Order: sequence, then structure tokens, then C-alpha cells
Amino acid sequence: MATSHESPDEEAIAAYDGGHGDVVERARAAYTAVIIAVVIGGLYFGREVLVPIAFAVLLSFVLAPLADALRRLHLGHALSVFLSVFMAFAILVGLGGVIGKQVAELAGDLPAYQRVINNKIESLRTSDLATSLMERASGLLHFNPGQGPSHAAPAAPAGPAETPPLPVEVRQPALGPIQILESILSALLPPLTTAAIVVVFVIFILLQQRDLRDRLIKLIGAHDLHRTTKALDDAAMRLSRYFTVLTAINTAFGLIVAGGLAFIGVPNPILWGIFAGVIRFLPYIGAFIGAAFPMAIAAAVAPGWTLVFETGLMFLVLESVTGQLIEPHVFGHTTGMSPLAVIVAAAFWTLIWGPPGLLLSTPITACLVVLGRHIESLNFIELLLGDRPPLSPEQSLYQRILASDPDEATLQAERLFKSMPLVDYYENVAMPALALAQADVDRGVLEPHRQAGVYASVAHLIANLADHVDVSGEGEAQKGESAVATLEDGEGTAEKPPERRALCVAGRTPLDQAACAILVQLLEREHVPARMVGPQSLSSNGAPPFDAKEIGAIAILYLDALRIASVRYSVRRLRKRFPGTPIVVCVWGASDLSEPAEISDADSTVASLHEAVDFCVAATESTPADDAMRARAEPRTSSHA
Repeated sequence: MATSHESPDEEAIAAYDGGHGDVVERARAAYTAVIIAVVIGGLYFGREVLVPIAFAVLLSFVLAPLADALRRLHLGHALSVFLSVFMAFAILVGLGGVIGKQVAELAGDLPAYQRVINNKIESLRTSDLATSLMERASGLLHFNPGQGPSHAAPAAPAGPAETPPLPVEVRQPALGPIQILESILSALLPPLTTAAIVVVFVIFILLQQRDLRDRLIKLIGAHDLHRTTKALDDAAMRLSRYFTVLTAINTAFGLIVAGGLAFIGVPNPILWGIFAGVIRFLPYIGAFIGAAFPMAIAAAVAPGWTLVFETGLMFLVLESVTGQLIEPHVFGHTTGMSPLAVIVAAAFWTLIWGPPGLLLSTPITACLVVLGRHIESLNFIELLLGDRPPLSPEQSLYQRILASDPDEATLQAERLFKSMPLVDYYENVAMPALALAQADVDRGVLEPHRQAGVYASVAHLIANLADHVDVSGEGEAQKGESAVATLEDGEGTAEKPPERRALCVAGRTPLDQAACAILVQLLEREHVPARMVGPQSLSSNGAPPFDAKEIGAIAILYLDALRIASVRYSVRRLRKRFPGTPIVVCVWGASDLSEPAEISDADSTVASLHEAVDFCVAATESTPADDAMRARAEPRTSSHA
């Protein structure tokens, strides 16, 4: 009787087999969920401290270039930091003073604005349209289908006159100097405390910038200094450029708003220009908030509505130009975030930190995206929130082919043509996509009918791209067309194009046939007539229906580099049918061609479409010496076959 000698470790592992084999994965998922919950809870309950620190970190990114510029003037590290912080907060205090003065002027004019607003409301209430709407609404409210028109209730009998109640008025005692001071301090203390914390943190972050960087590198990944340093530099560059450019754009936006409002005639244009420039740091809703207050003041100034429409139109045009033309052109991919990620980040950080979170959402999330791009354990953040395509071009093409959507694949190809010619697209995108399909065939997950569908989609894509002209080769294409026209007219001395054609043979599967269709189109773009035959032509009863004298070159194409035992058989059959014709075997993507070259016994063995095209173009050039060589080789090749 055999006994098992399993170690304790093996017994422990065996205990998790069967229905409990995913216990480790469940524990890991639960552990991750707990960590995420703890982090979110810490962000929420620690917002009183974390929000000033976040503001300080972001301001340090903005002030770091200024501090470095002052340091290059030999002012010293500490003095440069203090000067940059002083200049920044002096600008903020100056803006605060201007805003306070403008607000005081606005408060003095509020009674006059209130009278204008009341008059407009009264005019709207007494207008014909409002009266008609009120009558219809009153009729609907008093109409009862079951009882017909409502009748007034009978008046109650008059009784003894009741004594009206005496009014009671509660008055607060006048505030003393101490109470007034307490109310002022209670209103100013929280923002002043936050500002003081931000100033202190900004100074220390700028003073200890290099030390903090080294500590962060040690914390994140000291084992890979190159990648960690690159991630931090990338984050600093993106954030610094983002805030600098955004500050410049919003400053210009505020100046234009102030000038436009002054030209239109809206009171306090400086206040609304500063407000519009500052509030525009809030993504998406900042511009609408910045336009709401000037429009309300415009409605309170003039008795009509023209000023309101002019103010709204100015903001609409200015925001459209800034948001749709200037910012996309200037920013590009500065933050590295997708538009959906910006919206999700704004909602999340607003929920956690309130209005400050809305202002900090974009830069904080941009930092996380950059870290996820360079740190392997955080790659999922870059995948979910980044602006890079989640699929590579070849993966996206294969997905569109599997979905039987060649038209969408054509649109993707046209976008790629801005940076690559057609032949490179076929070599670097289409053929790798077919290689992915071949890998699925090898794994047994792509059935024969799905392979036929892949071939049909690729054939449709090739037909859509048949008339494509590369931008860089447009002049050459026109030159070629002119030469053909000259030959047709019988003029000129250009050499007649080759009459022999190339024969492209699919090696094994419909995927090979799709690759052959690509090769045929590339050859025809080189003015080489080409025909394609499927794998069945290599069988004993499926010989290609072509005369041997018509064929100047034969290309056999395989996507499967692992199973090439039939290559030699295919070459022998083709040599017997087309003696003396040059044959090239293209095993696309193969890293080692020594074995296919030895087995195939072909004239050449290549691993790319470029090489196959070059071989066929050279082989189909017809010269007397080539004809003589082929005539001498024909009997020898036939006897060998």
C-alpha cells in the first residue's frame, strides 16, 4: 500500500485547492479595499491640516522657478526663498486690498441697485404675458372637474369686533467695542490661520526642497533611482508648467473681462475682472460663476435687459475662445489626464475637501497620474485616469477587426497617417494585429469561421485604404502618375514598367491570406502587378491558374513562425509549377531566420513586408540577362523538383 509523503507546506497548499483556491485573491482584494477606505477616511477627517499642506505644496511648485531664478543672481538660497514668498503674498495682499475697496463701493450702491431690481420685477409681474400666465395657472388651481366651477363660500355672520394683538419687538443691545472686535476676529481668524500655515509650509518646502526630494525618493523607490527621479521631475515639470500657464491665461482672461465690462458700462469692472480670473481656476464651473455676478449687477444697473445680454455674450465668446482654442493649443497633454478623469477627480476631491478640493483636484490627480506612469505598483492609476490610449494601435486594430468594424479601423488608420506612411502602418500596426490573431489561433480560441471574419475585415480595410496617398510621398505619387500618362500617350523616353507579375501565396490560414492581401497592395503601389492565391493553391489539385512566363516573383507569407514544417513542401511544389522563378519566404516577425532558410530552400527568407516588397520589385524587373539565366535554370530546377 503506497503512502504519501507530503510536506506540511504541500498539505497547506493542497488545502486551498478546489473551491477554496481563490482565498488568497479574496484576501488580497479585501486588504486593498481596507487600505483604500483608510486612506479616504484619513483624507476626509484630516482635511483641516491636509488642505493647507496641499496648497503649500502647489504654491511651492509655482514659486520654485522664481526662487531658482533669484538664486542664479547670487542672492543666496534662503534669501531667494524669502523674496519669492514675499513677492507672491504681496501680490495676493494687494489683490485683496483692491477687492476690499471695490466691495465697499459696491455695498454703497446696493440700495440703488435694489430699487432697479424691484422695478424690473414689478414690470415683469404686470406685463401682459405674466398676467396671462397667472390667470391660466389660477384657473387650473381652482378648477374641479367633479363639482364644476367653484363658488365662494357664504360669509360668516358678523360677531363682536376683536381687539388686534399688540406687536412685540425684540431688540438686541448695542454691541460694545470688545464684542465688535470678537466678531471681527472670529470671522478673520480661520482664513488668517490657514494663510499663516500655508506661508510657513511654503517657506520650509522651498528651503528643504532637495532634502524632501531625497526622502521621497527613498520612500517611493530607492532601488530604482532613475525611474523615481524621472517620475518626480516629470510631476514637477507638469505641475509647474500647468500652473504657470493657467495663471497667465486666467490673468489675461481677467484683464479682458475688466476692460470689456468697463467698455460695456458695468460698474466695478476691476472687481469682476479679478473675480473672474481667480474663480476660473475652478474647472468647468468657474467661468459660469464668474459670469453670474456681473450679469446680476448689469441687470440692476439699467432698466432694460440689453446690458445683461451684452455681458453674457462677452463671457460666452471669451470663454469659448479661451477654453476651446487657446487652452488645448497651449496645454496639449500637460496634465496627462483624460477629460473624464478631470470630471471624476473634481467630484471626488470636492466630496472629500469641499470647495478647496475642487480647486486642488486637477493638480493632485495629475501628480497621481504621473506617479502611476513611472511606478509599477501604481500603474492602474495612469491606466484609469491618464490620457494615453489604453490599447496600443495594434491592439486597437485587432479589437476593431474582431468586432467586424473595419470602418472604425479605417478612421484609426487615418489618424495614424499623420505620423507614419501607409507602408509603415501595415508593417508596424496591421501585421502586429494579425500576429495577435495568430497567437489566438495557436491558443485555440479563434475558430476557423472567426479567422474568415478577420480576413474579411482586413480585406475591407485594405479596400478602404487603396486610394490613400502619403503626405510625404504626394509629389512622388503625382510624378508616377505623370509618367504613366506619358507612356499611354506614346511620348517621352521613360522605361516601360515590368510586364511580369508577382504571385503572393498564403502559407496556411486565412490570416496568412490577409497578410498576402496587404503585400499585394504594397506591390501595386510600387507599380508591380500582383495576384494573391490562398493556401489551397499549394495542394496537389489546387495549382495557381497562371502561366509560368507571367510570374516574375513568388512570395510565400507565414504568420506562424513556430510551425514551418510545410514550408519546404510548398517551395518544392511552386518550383515544379514555376521553374526558374525567384521565390521568397516571408516568416513575418521571426527573430531567427536560420531554420526557415535552411528548411525552405527558397531564394531568400525574410521577416518583414519591406524586404518581401524589395525582393519582388527586384525580381520582376525584366532584362535579357535575367531571361537567359531563367532559361538555363529552368531544366535544372524542374529535374530537381
